[in-house]
Amino acid sequence: MRSAIVERPLDPAALLAESASTANGASVLFVGTVRDVNDGRAVTGIDYTAYLAMAERELADIVAEACDRFGTPHIIAEHRLGGLSLGDASVAIVVAHARRGPALDG
Repeated sequence: MRSAIVERPLDPAALLAESASTANGASVLFVGTVRDVNDGRAVTGIDYTAYLAMAERELADIVAEACDRFGTPHIIAEHRLGGLSLGDASVAIVVAHARRGPALDG
């Protein structure tokens, strides 16, 4: 289990590799990206800011709750701060589990 608020580009493939284990039969990757329209208005980019101590604590709490709820310690979540362009990944989450159902639910 790991969570992080980062100021660098996300590497979803590295998160998948980090969660790899022969105990896991399923790995699910979610990547949220900056899209070009929000509420009908054009978007050219986004700037994420946060009160870092609180954001890190909240993300860690969410990941810990998901680990407990879905019965796996293999959850990794990273959220990016700073200026992001269209198509940039803003959040990446990997859930790995012995079974696909709990991995998808997580």
